[in-house]
Amino acid sequence: LFANEGSGVRRGGPLALVESMEVSTLQGDYLTATADVARAGAEITTADAQIERAQAALAREEQLAAENLTPRSEVEQAREDAHTARAARTAALASRQSALAVQAAARTKLGALGLGAPSGRGGAPQFTVRSPIGGTVTSRTAQLGQYVDPTTDMFEVAATGSSLVEAQVSTAQAE
Repeated sequence: LFANEGSGVRRGGPLALVESMEVSTLQGDYLTATADVARAGAEITTADAQIERAQAALAREEQLAAENLTPRSEVEQAREDAHTARAARTAALASRQSALAVQAAARTKLGALGLGAPSGRGGAPQFTVRSPIGGTVTSRTAQLGQYVDPTTDMFEVAATGSSLVEAQVSTAQAE
């Protein structure tokens, strides 16, 4: 806990550090998706190389078949190999898109908590609760070690500064 009743805080200033299993889960989702994106990228690269080899083999087999130097079954096998390589690339692209979607969703949820993407260095599942306004802490109900959920009121902060008040008063009341 960074603030007590009577403490002055700036807008965005820290009020408390909260440990959260949700943050831990979101960080894990993000890191898993990041690894999945990298794995799918490697699979796409491998599939591209397999497609290139399979197409070259198919062209070679078709040329040999045109000269009656290879059986048609070899041409059909080469066609099947090329088709399999293209299907592997399509699957890797779909896997990458899915992982990117999970990664983006986790990044968005972490951002909503004021957190950036995790680095993967085993950071603690924590986030800082920040003051939405500058002012004075008028109430602190949070206690060290207390369980909180998103609906728990932890602090009340009152804006301090100049206020403009308009009122209709009689001359007698104004004196």
